[in-house]
Amino acid sequence: MSLKISPSSLPQGKKNARQSINSKTKSINHLKKSLILGILLVILGVLGGGLIHLITIQRIQIEGNRQTSPDTLQSILSDALDHSERFPNLSTIKTALLALPWVAEVEISRRWPDILWIRITEHQAVARWESAEGLMLLSATALPIIPIHTLTQDMAQLPLLIGQDPVDLLQRYQRAQNELQHKGLSARQLRCDPTCRLTLADGLILVLGREQHDQTLQRFLRVYRHLVDGQDRPPIQQIDLRYAHGFAVQRAE
Repeated sequence: MSLKISPSSLPQGKKNARQSINSKTKSINHLKKSLILGILLVILGVLGGGLIHLITIQRIQIEGNRQTSPDTLQSILSDALDHSERFPNLSTIKTALLALPWVAEVEISRRWPDILWIRITEHQAVARWESAEGLMLLSATALPIIPIHTLTQDMAQLPLLIGQDPVDLLQRYQRAQNELQHKGLSARQLRCDPTCRLTLADGLILVLGREQHDQTLQRFLRVYRHLVDGQDRPPIQQIDLRYAHGFAVQRAE
């Protein structure tokens, strides 16, 4: 004779034990599945990362180039890919791009399945710099970018710095411009040879001297409105601020 026992006929303790075993079994099975899935993803990632280098590059995506011409970029990339479309030397390409005058930073990588992706960050021209060697565009870090052979309208809007040290000139100009803007003024030119002269947007020339330009400019700004407001006289052309206790005003004849 055989007996058939249903789960409902088991004592409460035995039912709880069976439910606990079933729960643990399900947890173990779920863990196994997650572990297997994780291993598969790792294998696919490794294989994919390796396989991408076995695929010939079919497309090139370039972002960020505004001043650098497509022809220049194509020439560099064609030379690199002529050697190998499957195993291009990304470091060599990056070095060649960084050697271009407008290029400040380069990101480069391969993307699945057949894309060579490049992002270029270019220098921002903030001033024109004139030295004994000629006229050049300056970046925000006072790095000479390119020589200026033809002055475009955009270039003409940039301030002109004249002197030997572009870093010092740009720092002096930026400090002066910051102070002037608080008074609604702006500078368009700074010449140091070695006496520094600052030309404002309205053509007024301030002779600042060789040292202590910040203090000298502050003295001018304190009296500027008194000099130009309500004066029924010829406009001021130049103010010489090199005097310790005053300044010399030169008016148009």
